[in-house]
Amino acid sequence: MFPHPNGETIVVHPYDPQAGKDSHGNVKPGFGPDRAVDNCGVDPNGASSEPNQRNRALRIDEYLIFGPADIELGPRDEVTVRGVRCTVEGDPNAGRARNIFSGWSPGCQFTVKRVAG
Repeated sequence: MFPHPNGETIVVHPYDPQAGKDSHGNVKPGFGPDRAVDNCGVDPNGASSEPNQRNRALRIDEYLIFGPADIELGPRDEVTVRGVRCTVEGDPNAGRARNIFSGWSPGCQFTVKRVAG
């Protein structure tokens, strides 16, 4: 693990396809119990881009997260970064590097995004 001693705490909201049941007893998806992950690096990767479209106020917040190698994260999970709840972009496991000789992993990097408007 490659810790960031001055990093930030993020909150992972894991997706659960069977989180609960509706009033008819049908299974409905949702999110499981939250998990806090300490000492993460947060890069506001173009923290606000606002495409110019008529009669629309669009705001896109995007963050690049550098987390520990053992973080459990899926492509449908959501993450709270700096008080903003975002969705995970792409496959978070694609950003995991591992040394082929020693097995050492420096950590995991993934992108989260929030679109409003």
